[in-house]
Amino acid sequence: MFLVDVRDAADYEAGHIPGAICYPLPMTIQARLFKRWWLRKLLCSDVCSGVVFYSGGPRCMRSDSAARAAVISGFPDVYNYAGGLEDWMSRGLGVETGPCCEPEAFV
Repeated sequence: MFLVDVRDAADYEAGHIPGAICYPLPMTIQARLFKRWWLRKLLCSDVCSGVVFYSGGPRCMRSDSAARAAVISGFPDVYNYAGGLEDWMSRGLGVETGPCCEPEAFV
């Protein structure tokens, strides 16, 4: 199971759920299609593992959009952590900081 943070890179770097992959959801349709391809390449070998998307909190729709895109892309086991980082932190769970390492094509 992979945990994917779809917030902006700066937000990810300021604090994210430990072990989460940085995958900022782009704003343009063309970028979204390319990013879906990249996510599939990143997370899948012969078979895609499960993936959980999260964003800042229940008012942010990015994780829902990412989950829907993953389903369309053929991921068999997709979840949206709708409470996101806000819910995580409200439960007293820790966060970590670190760089968002995106592929060079997106830098």
